Parts: sequence; C-alpha cells; structure tokens
Amino acid sequence: MGIQAAKHFDSARRHGRIASNIFKIVDEQRCFRQNAFAGNKRSHGGVMNKSELIKALADETNIPFDDASMVVNTFFDAMKQSLLAGERIEIRGFGSFKIKEYEGYAGRNPKTGESVTVASKRLPFFRAGKELKEFINQ
Repeated sequence: MGIQAAKHFDSARRHGRIASNIFKIVDEQRCFRQNAFAGNKRSHGGVMNKSELIKALADETNIPFDDASMVVNTFFDAMKQSLLAGERIEIRGFGSFKIKEYEGYAGRNPKTGESVTVASKRLPFFRAGKELKEFINQ
C-alpha cells in the first residue's frame, strides 16, 4: 500500500466513515439473509465471507472492487497490527477486540492419559457492544 493510500485510510479511519460503511453493509447483509432465509440463496449456509463484504462495500459506495478490497484488507491489517502491538480496539456501537493472555498449564492427553505441558498463549477476544447486542435482539 502506498503512502498516500495509508494517509487517506488513516484520515478516514479517524472519522469513522469506513467502519460506519462496513457496519451498515453487514446490517444490510443480515437483513438480506433474514428475508432470503426461506430460499437460502447462499450455498454456504448464510455466512458472510470476506469477498462478499468487499462486494457489498463496493456496491454501497460505488467504488471499484479492487479499491474496496484494498480498504477491507487495510482495515483488517490495521486491526491485526494493533492487536499484535497489545492495543485494544474499540469500535463504538459495535464492540471491542483485545488480546487475552493465558498461562501455560499441565494437562492430560485424553486418549492416553499421559501428562502434557500446554504452552502459554495469546488469543484474540471480541466483546460485543451494547448497541450491537440491542440491535441483534430487537
């Protein structure tokens, strides 16, 4: 990604326009799924994947698919880099992401009963925000 694209994405991210559009698209996809549930028009069981998100963003904002792909990939890359740096990501009205650290422990192999050491690990954790919870339960 070029420097100009990075500056543009940074500016848009600060104002929340990209995140707002992505969440609006996810909401529209949810409504589409609810309306099309009887026919189940998706071959993969109603799961929105990355390419569908990119297509929805491109359609909603009238930008080329390649530009929408760059925006979505940049958005995810920025989130991954923030989490890797130990930062918490909070998107108002949607939720927050953080890394939880788990200590190592002594476990057992369920098949053999043998004692094994489980290494410590860091895992991403998502907590839904109040507005998202209320929206899902309306």
